[in-house]
Amino acid sequence: MSCPTCLDLRLPPGSRVCARMKLLFVLQELPHPANNGHRQKVLSLIDFLSERHACDVLALGTSEDSLTCGPWVAGRPGLRILGCFEPDPSRFLRFRQMVALLLGRPSASWLRFRSRALEDALRHAVHENDYDVVHIDLISMGYCCAAVGRAKRVLSLNDSLSLTMFGRARNRFAPWSFRLSALLSGLLQLRAERKVFGMADAVHFVGVADADWSRKHLGGGNAVQIPLAVASIFLAMPPGEDPIRGQTILAIDKLGAAQHRNAIVRFLSRHWSVLRARHPNARLVVVGGSGMPDSFQEFVRRLPGVELYAWVEHLEELMSGTGVAVFPYSVAVGMKNRVMQCMGAGMAVVGDPSSFSGLPVRSGHDAVVCETHDAMARTVGELLGDPARSRRIGAQARVLIRSGFTTDAVGCSWERLYTDVAAGIPISSRYGGPISAEAS
Repeated sequence: MSCPTCLDLRLPPGSRVCARMKLLFVLQELPHPANNGHRQKVLSLIDFLSERHACDVLALGTSEDSLTCGPWVAGRPGLRILGCFEPDPSRFLRFRQMVALLLGRPSASWLRFRSRALEDALRHAVHENDYDVVHIDLISMGYCCAAVGRAKRVLSLNDSLSLTMFGRARNRFAPWSFRLSALLSGLLQLRAERKVFGMADAVHFVGVADADWSRKHLGGGNAVQIPLAVASIFLAMPPGEDPIRGQTILAIDKLGAAQHRNAIVRFLSRHWSVLRARHPNARLVVVGGSGMPDSFQEFVRRLPGVELYAWVEHLEELMSGTGVAVFPYSVAVGMKNRVMQCMGAGMAVVGDPSSFSGLPVRSGHDAVVCETHDAMARTVGELLGDPARSRRIGAQARVLIRSGFTTDAVGCSWERLYTDVAAGIPISSRYGGPISAEAS
């Protein structure tokens, strides 16, 4: 497998490009099955790297989790699961987390996931193996940085929690008490995050905005950006011209979260009956994950033409029969796995600006960016009435995803970062990204 994005590595004379490395991943949970965004990112990364490098994994979890991963591991000769360990019991967890946050300690995120058994296993693994890089995934596992010793390490935060909190504080639909609480949490988290950057050789974010924010407000000179990847299974299905597909809408997110759930309730309460009256064959499929309250489920299921699921095992099959996706959640920051998957599957995606964070979309060309729910509803109605336009936008969306957000492209970007870190070369602020929105 070639890696064209690795050809411009800033390596010393005589160094090998993308030489076989030994990598250790320390994870909050095993990535298989990939039923959440964190798992999807790590699964895609390890799938790519284990074909080219030796990859070991330590994770929180149980022996049953290891058995569930058995078939996945068996198909990847370069991959080993070294062990799964349950977190230590923690008394007065909420109180201790609040004290740590007030004191500006990053350990506020660690307390729930601390495992001394995992730390011991990590020290042993690093002592016994000459790892080129240790990848520690999520701030919740940041306590493992100390157990790595002198080994090079990359700490992947994915998103900036402080930036997320400040984004929630600006949500005009939220009560003032919620906004004030989010603002105070953001200020406290900002102070804690400043201490994170000295713990790793590189601190990774998936979004450009998060990485730029961290460099500007946290002094994060070792902050780097590598985007999320879209699995090939979403890119493999050719868009169809089935009339049912053109009248089917998908809304998918973590609707156990109140801010996401409230946004879709507002959208459906105000606009679904009008859309349905104008397009009687319109069908809306809502996938909301775990934690949806009974009252919300009852509200959604009373709406005509609406189907609600907590989880769909073969999401790609659902997407293959869907023409439009709508994301009316204007409170979250960072790159969105589900938005990217819908675009990769050739769907016309309608959302607010935050839905496309980190993606160089052109509204009306490869997605439709709307500032308000009224505009989203109007756009969805137009797409239902013009399936050819919907297919055209979906096709361009897939072109954009293929331009720099595939598993191969993103995997090569991680290889570049690991090689720079292992060699002690000054790291770049960004690795990878779209080649061109016009790429074929």
